[in-house]
Amino acid sequence: MLPEPPEPDRLAQTDQVFFDAGDLEQWKSEDDASEKEWVGVPVRKRRTDEGLALLAHFEDIRRIDNLNRNEPRYWAPLSVTGESDPRFPLDCIRYPVVEITYRCDTSHAYPACQWTYPGGEHLVYLESERDWQTAALLIPYKQFPPVLTRFSIRLYGSWRTTESIEIASIRFRALLPGEEEVIRDFDASISKAPPPRHYPALDNFLPFGVYMNAETAAQLSDALDISIFDYWRLALEDVARHHHNCVVVESFQSLSHEDRLVLFDLAENFGLRLIPTFDWPMERFDEEGDALVESCIKPYADSQAVLAWNVLDAPPPQTFRAFLEARDKIAAVDANHPMAVHMRQADIFPLFAPFFAVSGFSHFKSGAPWALGDALRAHLPLMSGQQFWVTAPAFVYASDAPDWNTSPQLRLMLNTALANGARGWLAHTYHNTPVWVDGHYQRSLTGPFLTFSDLWAELGNRVERLSVMAPLLLSARPAPPPEFMRVDISVQKHPKSHLRNGMSLLSTLWLQGPDYYLFYIINNDTDQVASVNMTLPDNLPDGMNVFDTSAMVRMRAWAPSDKQRHFEMFPGQGQLFLIGTLEVCEAWRDVIARRILDADRRQAQVDMELARQYGLDIDDIAAVICAKDGAPSIEKLGHVHAARERLFNRIYATPAICETRQLLIKTSSILCGCDGALSALYGSGRADTAHEMGVRVIPLAQQLTKLRIKLRKGAGTDIKRDAEKLAQESETVVRKIWSMR
Repeated sequence: MLPEPPEPDRLAQTDQVFFDAGDLEQWKSEDDASEKEWVGVPVRKRRTDEGLALLAHFEDIRRIDNLNRNEPRYWAPLSVTGESDPRFPLDCIRYPVVEITYRCDTSHAYPACQWTYPGGEHLVYLESERDWQTAALLIPYKQFPPVLTRFSIRLYGSWRTTESIEIASIRFRALLPGEEEVIRDFDASISKAPPPRHYPALDNFLPFGVYMNAETAAQLSDALDISIFDYWRLALEDVARHHHNCVVVESFQSLSHEDRLVLFDLAENFGLRLIPTFDWPMERFDEEGDALVESCIKPYADSQAVLAWNVLDAPPPQTFRAFLEARDKIAAVDANHPMAVHMRQADIFPLFAPFFAVSGFSHFKSGAPWALGDALRAHLPLMSGQQFWVTAPAFVYASDAPDWNTSPQLRLMLNTALANGARGWLAHTYHNTPVWVDGHYQRSLTGPFLTFSDLWAELGNRVERLSVMAPLLLSARPAPPPEFMRVDISVQKHPKSHLRNGMSLLSTLWLQGPDYYLFYIINNDTDQVASVNMTLPDNLPDGMNVFDTSAMVRMRAWAPSDKQRHFEMFPGQGQLFLIGTLEVCEAWRDVIARRILDADRRQAQVDMELARQYGLDIDDIAAVICAKDGAPSIEKLGHVHAARERLFNRIYATPAICETRQLLIKTSSILCGCDGALSALYGSGRADTAHEMGVRVIPLAQQLTKLRIKLRKGAGTDIKRDAEKLAQESETVVRKIWSMR
């Protein structure tokens, strides 16, 4: 916020756009269509003697009772766009300050404002005061964003009551001389800060990760009646099995020093890197910073399991100087691992991003995966570091939002992120405490029982293919099409397509490396197949060639692309082509082949460990998989792939493993259904019933988890009868729960 608002007579001479109560009455009770918590909140507007009252009726929003009171999710909006007022879109270079004069009429009214611009939005929570006050906010920083397309007042509520705020006026205006001086002084002071360091570790590592929470892990290990070691081992093995290489560990401060060391060792064992995420009190960093760095960073600076440090997620702007100080203090004790900065929305990204090696934000709009491309194109030029990380939604809050992604939506979001320059992909979140035992999420990738979901399977499939192409992507940046490479593409839209008006069926994007180009084609339709015809130039200069790298990863085949190509692209699919000289392309072929081999071996190690627990003779298979003689080749890829298939077949031909495993998978599926049904009961207001039935489900989950551990240790035959009984009991319980809905 800016200093205290100026006197009224000075404002009268200032260039401004002014909205009084009469203007505000014409604003609409609407908001971003890709968000949903505002949709079911009844809203009323009422003129008062001093302004316009906005009343939100939260009484019938039952799900409010399931939420953290300190993090309200439901709101009533009051918005203006160009559709309702000719003064929008608003030039916020000319009018960089917004003043909101308001007061809260009720005790649980939480006001906020959000402005939207091409490629992003910025949410600011206002003070909940009963007396009239004026909040003066600076909109652009360094002339970004240049224009606003929507401005909204939001009235949040965290209780099932009617809440009200009164707004006297909203004014967009130019800066006053005193304010300009404050901003100049601030800019001058931070211009002296050194740029972000270069971290070699980031040059060769593209994170594909998930969020976990250390406190949630402790709660779930207790609920499942297993040790925290066994919980982390099961979870990290599952992450590695799904081809991910990274885990963001929230609430890292809750772990003891010994538990942190155990977690680092487990991560290294599975080839994973961690991003420890703390909740440091940055407002007191001057007093406590040295001690925090000494206890939280320095002891682990030499760990090979660390990728980066995150001291506080979604930092407020007033912590900026403390973040710069923390960055330098961390670098002084750990020169290998950067400090990352991550926003919930784009928000204050323009302020922080130029000073950190890693920066990024979340895109939790499952219904608008296309918008991620706009966000990246708008914000990527603002950063000066090495990697931009995107966090995607793989959860549903207890508020029933955002909508659970479909697999094509998530696929489209992932391809869009990489094609537009993101160099890190994180899914939030891996697990959750059940909403029916006071958790705040009703769905996640594996839920409360370390099971599975459609999205987790989809992410595993996509990341398996994209991760082996990571070096290609890390060395390339978004670029315009090369002049020599005119690619003609025609596409036929499916007659049943529901792609929104104005959206291109295909995105075609270019990235440029030091001596090659990448051509990325993405099907933007999340419902239907796109039929694509592609024609490459007849003659390419300087011996340039085009290779389909997606085909190599998918089919272990390598050959120059035909000049005329026809292919069917399933919803959200991406196709990546490499353009370069034959020498360059073959060098990258070898890099990708090596990574495919390493990935195959990493996956096979887990299966070979299981096979040996059951005394299977796999020496012939292990010899092929583990052989590291000579350079990688397409032929060797085929041999290792065939060996993995033989290993898979040998395991599944072993009744002690496959029959018991199938029963445990069946039970896992049933318990997923139990969790979904219990969450639905809880959300419908039948909390007591959900708690009552949940008491019956948790022991089943405990048995399942213990049987999974025993299966891994070679006891498949001994536990088969228990697995059969557990599947039967679980099926009885899930039928009972569904009958109550």
